[in-house]
Amino acid sequence: MKTIFEKMCSEEYKLAFATKLEEKKFNIQEEIKRNIIQYINSNTFDEDMRRLFAHDWFLPPPRQVMIKKRASNRYRFVYCFDGNVGYLLKYMTFVLQDFDYLHVDSLCSFRKDNRTNIFFHNIRKIDPDRKLYIAKADVHNFGGSIDQDILLDRIQPIFCEDPDFLAFAKWLMTRNEFYRHGRLVKERVSIIEGLPIGNFFNNIYLRDMDMILEPEAVLYMRYTDDIAFLTDSMEKAKWAMDTIRKYVQRGNQTINEEKTHIYTPGEEVELLGIQMFPGGFDIGDYAIQKLLGKLRHFCDRKLRRISYGKCTCQKAMHDMIRFYDRMFFGKVLNDHELNWVVHAFPIISRIDGLKKIDAYAQDCIRIAGTGKKTDAKYRMRYKDIKNNGYRSLVHAYYHGYELYDNYANIERGLNNETYTNHYADASV
Repeated sequence: MKTIFEKMCSEEYKLAFATKLEEKKFNIQEEIKRNIIQYINSNTFDEDMRRLFAHDWFLPPPRQVMIKKRASNRYRFVYCFDGNVGYLLKYMTFVLQDFDYLHVDSLCSFRKDNRTNIFFHNIRKIDPDRKLYIAKADVHNFGGSIDQDILLDRIQPIFCEDPDFLAFAKWLMTRNEFYRHGRLVKERVSIIEGLPIGNFFNNIYLRDMDMILEPEAVLYMRYTDDIAFLTDSMEKAKWAMDTIRKYVQRGNQTINEEKTHIYTPGEEVELLGIQMFPGGFDIGDYAIQKLLGKLRHFCDRKLRRISYGKCTCQKAMHDMIRFYDRMFFGKVLNDHELNWVVHAFPIISRIDGLKKIDAYAQDCIRIAGTGKKTDAKYRMRYKDIKNNGYRSLVHAYYHGYELYDNYANIERGLNNETYTNHYADASV
């Protein structure tokens, strides 16, 4: 059996990785994609791999970056590598997908194939009137609180026959030095937080807990640190909550009590962006706030470009509509990213959430199209927005939709009023 480094050197894996990049399965700029492909096929990459085989860990300390968590005022620290080192770790993460079989089906985060849609499909099969108890838990600062020594113990059995990668992983996790504002800092931290390869280790950390909980649940779901256990009895829900607390504490982590609760039948609860309420489903409030935050952030960027004279209002409006369209309707038909019209439409039974998103999106488009946040933005009429390629989620929910790039169709002069629903069960 080939080791991780041997697989990285093989033409088979290089071609598979390049193909996946070209198929737009990653949200990466085109220029960066070209740079990655060029790097993994270069002599520089061959020399870097030779050094890894020789246990010459040449990677410089990463940069520490503080980022704001969406839909909240909280910040967290992540770590990143630039240039070829970043490309090397992205490629290594791709090769590590060969170990996807280690995880239960109910783990949705950072999988080889998209398990989020499987979770949505399973939710859809649940009778909304079924009396379910839901143990929902969240781990406080999950990635940043991972214990290096415990993580190494948990990956040791997985890579016991791959000493080269195991030695590299140990060095990377326990290096404990990074650049903060250009100055080298030596401090014990979870250095993998924010790195592409960190997603693999995050999934491994609670793997044993997943294997115990999944067989006992009517429906089980974990997305990184967001855990949900659905069952028919309060006793089983309490057992699940005790099990979650035990394994989280065993990993030297703590439960976020504000987001941890056992919900009884009839209570509203949000699961992976879907709000469950008596008799049906809707898009959850937290998911809506995250989506609106992305729209607001993109709109503000366009306003700044307008103010600097680097962008016209017309172009800003077109970019805003395209961003909205791709965020909700997807870039291509087989896009592996979360696609709200494909995943949410077959589930939701009321449109309150869609109305909120539509209203906010139209507001952002008007602001981008006029460069104004005042009432002057209403000079941009709904008819103008629609003629430039905008399509509302409420209309798409009731009348169907296209999954490929609608904005490109508008540029080619196709009729925006014609929708083709590729999923017969996705419209009402």
